Parts: sequence; C-alpha cells; structure tokens
Amino acid sequence: MNNSASVELFKLYLHHIKFTRRCDVQTVHRAYEFALDCIGHDKDAGEVWLDYINFIDGPIPLRDWRKSGSRSITAKEAVVRINDMRRLYRRALQIPLVLLDTIWDAYCEFENTVSTQTADMMITSMQNEHEPSYTIARQQLRFLDVVGFLQQLSSVQPAALELPTRPRPSSSFQDENSDSLCHGWLCYLNWEEGNPLLFDLKTMEGEKEFVRRMKGVYKKAVLKLRFYEVIWCRWFVWYNELKGDKQSDKHNPLTILQTAIEANPTSLLLNFVLAEQYEIQQNHEEVHRVYTALIAVLQKELDGIERHLSQPSANKTEDASSTSFSHEDMSNQEGPSETLRGIFQKRIEELGSVWCEYMTFARRSRDQVASREIFAQARKSKHLDWRVFDYAAMTEYHLSKAANIATKIYDLGLKRYPTDAGFICQYLHFLVIINDESNARLLFEKVIANPTLTPEKARHIWDKWCSFECNFGDLAASQRMQKRMLEIYTAESPAEWLSMRHTHRIDAISAKDKGSFPTEPLSSRLPAAGPSHYSANPNPPHTPIAPIIPAPSPESRLASSFTRALRHVELDEDALASRDRHPSGDSLAPAKKCSHRTFKAGEQSFPRRKQIPRIPIE
Repeated sequence: MNNSASVELFKLYLHHIKFTRRCDVQTVHRAYEFALDCIGHDKDAGEVWLDYINFIDGPIPLRDWRKSGSRSITAKEAVVRINDMRRLYRRALQIPLVLLDTIWDAYCEFENTVSTQTADMMITSMQNEHEPSYTIARQQLRFLDVVGFLQQLSSVQPAALELPTRPRPSSSFQDENSDSLCHGWLCYLNWEEGNPLLFDLKTMEGEKEFVRRMKGVYKKAVLKLRFYEVIWCRWFVWYNELKGDKQSDKHNPLTILQTAIEANPTSLLLNFVLAEQYEIQQNHEEVHRVYTALIAVLQKELDGIERHLSQPSANKTEDASSTSFSHEDMSNQEGPSETLRGIFQKRIEELGSVWCEYMTFARRSRDQVASREIFAQARKSKHLDWRVFDYAAMTEYHLSKAANIATKIYDLGLKRYPTDAGFICQYLHFLVIINDESNARLLFEKVIANPTLTPEKARHIWDKWCSFECNFGDLAASQRMQKRMLEIYTAESPAEWLSMRHTHRIDAISAKDKGSFPTEPLSSRLPAAGPSHYSANPNPPHTPIAPIIPAPSPESRLASSFTRALRHVELDEDALASRDRHPSGDSLAPAKKCSHRTFKAGEQSFPRRKQIPRIPIE
C-alpha cells in the first residue's frame, strides 16, 4: 500500500477497516491519516477527505448536537472535535481537488454552525492569496482544467481499467497517445516542482507537505507511464537530491531504480545510473551483478530476434512473442533502416555500449588489467559490435600510451569485421593520428582488394583515404587517388571531384560557389556542427547545420554522463536513444533533448515546449 497511488484502492482499504473488520476509532483514525499521506494530494481524493471529515464529526454532527441540546458529548470534547475538523478542512482546502467547491461549502456551513461571530474571520483567513489557501487551490484547479490536465491525469476507474502501454521499439512507430501523455506528465511535473500551491519551504511543516505532495505525484506518474524510463529517472534524480531529514520515510532512493528496472529490464540508462550509484557506495559486487544481468537480458533478446530472422516467414508470427515487441510492429515497418535486421543491429550496438561501460567500471575500480579481462569476456560474445574493439584500443592508447597494443587490438577486430566500413575507417583514422602512414596505406590497399567489399560499401573508405592524400600528401598523390576513384565512381561530376581535393574541415566551396553541384540541394551539403573527433568517418557526408539546443533537463544530463567514454565511437545516440526514449521520439542524448519550462503559480498558460530556432540557410 505504501507504493500505491490508486485512490480507488485506498477507498476499498478504508471500507475494509471501517465495516469489514470494524476496527476501533483510533485504528480508523490511523487508517485515514495513512491514506491521506499516500493519496491525499490526488485531485480525485475529495471523497476520502469528506469521508474523513464526516467520521470525525461523529454519529451526532455538531449542528444536530447544538440544536437538540444533547449531552452525549461534553463541551470539552466538542471543542476538541471542532479544532480537529477545522484543521482537517484547512488541509483539504489547500489542495486542488475536483470536489474543492463542495468541501468549501461544507466548511462555510461548519464555521457558521460553530459561531456566526467568528465565521467571517475564519472564512476570510482561508482566502489568502499569498500562502496555501482555498483561493490558491481554486486558481490552480481552474488552470489544470483549462490546459486539459484534469482529463489527462484522471485516475484509472475499475470499470475501464487500462494498463500502461509499452513504447514501440522504433521511434517511427510511437504510440502518439502515449507520447502525448508522457509529454503532458513532464509538463505537469515541472509545474508541480515550481511549488504552485505556495508552500512555505522555509518552514519544516511546509517543506514536509511539499515533499509529500511531490512523492505522490511521482508515484502516480510512474503508475500511468510505467515503461517510460524518463519518468523513473526524473523521480530518482529529484528524490536523491533531497537531504536526509527531508526523506521522512527513510526510503532508499535506489529502490526507485530497482523497481524501474523490474519494469524496464533492458533500459540502458536506468541500469547505468544504478551501477554508478553502487560504485559511489563502493559496492562493487552489486555493480558486477547489474552489468552481468543487463548483458544476459540483451543477449537473450538478441537470440530471440536471430531465431525470428532465421525462421521462414510463415513461422515468424508464432515466434514473435519471444521478443520484446510484437510481430505487428515488425511487419509494419517501412524502409531499410526500419526492418527487423536494422533493429537487430541496433540491439547489437546497445550491447556494445554495455560492454564499454563495464570495461570502464573495471578500470576505475581496479586497473587496466581488469578492463582487459572484461574485454576478453566480450570477445567471446556471439553478438559484439566493432566499437568495443575500437574502445578497447583507444583506451590502451590513451592510458598506457601503447600504440602497439592498440594496433594489435585493431588487427583482431579486422579479422572479425573484414568488410565493415565503419571499423576500417576508424582503424585508418587511428593509424593516421599516430603517423603510421605506411601501415595505413597497406591497410587501405588490403581492404579495397577484398572482393566482398563492393564499391558502394567501400565508398567511405575511399573518401577517408582520398581526404588524407589531398590534405597531407603531395599533388601527384592526390591526382593519382582522384584518377583511381574516377575509374570506380563515374556518376560524380568533375566539379565535385575537384571540390573534394580542396575541402578541409570546412566545405567552403559548396556554400560559396552555388550551382557547383546542381543535383544535390545546398542544405544537404553543409558540414555538420561539431563532428566527433574519433567518429567512424571524420569527414562525414554533409548534413544541415545543427539546431541551437536549449539547456538539457536532469534526465538528459544523466544520459550524457554515460556517453563520455563512448563519445569517440558514437554509441550515445544509437544505444541510449533506441530504448530510453523521450516523448515525441526524442532520445535522451543531450543533442536531441528539448527542455521543459517550469511554470510557477499564477501563470495561466499551457506549459509548452520551447520552439527550437534553426539557422536560416541562404
């Protein structure tokens, strides 16, 4: 019950305590207080508040007791009851409940029943606009109604029970309703964190009420969006930043992550955050357990997809349940990047990201030898991404300054990925930066001689080596390279080949000399902003200028912290984005995040996403 955010469940609980078990008055009091601590903040909890008020009023209400002159209770008991009811009314009237006006009418009647002389003073004190009061709660209730949150955040009714929906595996097949709901909840969480009810956070009581309300809001958020990692991550970040005295229930923040991983066992972000928290606590055994469990889950999923791919099309539907997504999701995909094989490749990259993080932890907790042991385990995996070899090699080069060891690792990778253009480009790039031109030239000639590496697949390799020859070789070498490429790639115009020889980090020709490449729009030839220094293609195909990105949100900062070691192998977007999705298809990578405004009390406008300005292209 402590972790439940269901108002209906607590109604059944209170009914059981009062009428089924027929508990004593003190037990019922404790049951009501427990229920209100858990769900009293909920907009649908008005019936629970009214029921509690009527229970305190007793079998003989105060108005009937005064009219009849009954002596069943003493004057002292009546005063205690009046004070209890007044405190309870004040607590309820500070919350934007759906039944707020009903409770207000009952409160006004109560004060007039107690004393007509003090009623006006008591009622006026509850209409203060500068502290938690009925007026503030009513304003915020109207605001929620105007922006549509009242309908969107409604409790799940037993007559129409609906379970949280799991996001689809590809961003092209999002459930628009679920993503819209997630975006609405993120805006609502920002609004609640802005303290719209004006709790006095300088006092212990006000701060306690604010923390209790935020905990209840987050519980209901994960109840509705159980399979969205961004909500769980946000809850953990908020609760973990609270000081010990504010965590009144002494709830371990790590249990939030553990519960989140139970719902999302293949989430990279949640597992990485949990592993890092254990590492901070020097609990290395638990870190190993987190990584091994995550690797096992991903391996199992990859095996299921592989079996599905190897089966005839007639039997694929029956085996679809073995994977984490339905056959409908796979059969509806369009385009080569959205096929099942494309999803399979993305899952391999995710597994590679986990191995790289595991190697990083082993090196930090022990030494480089431990990282090598994890790399040896990774090499035994049937599904291994080439970026793991690249990461291991670059780690050896940067930490131990051993270029020979890094070269041996690349050679091992070349045996496993002899036709992977991305890995070959990365190997060439490494040999270039260590000034090993002779081995780089031998590698280039060796791989292009492989008959299985078609000119289409090898285009990036040719572009990579041509760029090196044009930038750092003599004129004769660049001309010879251009002649060789013209013999293979005959569709390009002469102007494009000439431009390639004079392009360095900036492609000024395509931007300055308009009309040089009429078959290709200018916007597609502008260089990407801030390319990764160790990307698989340091001179990638030209892409539009990146948009101006606002400040990242807390969950995006967490995601970026786990891509620091993988930045040069570009695992951040592919690995984290495909699973730990942000609403509307955005990944959690900082370059694709969109922050949300925190709306404070009194702002009567709908929380909207900031529009990302784009640089105009002349």
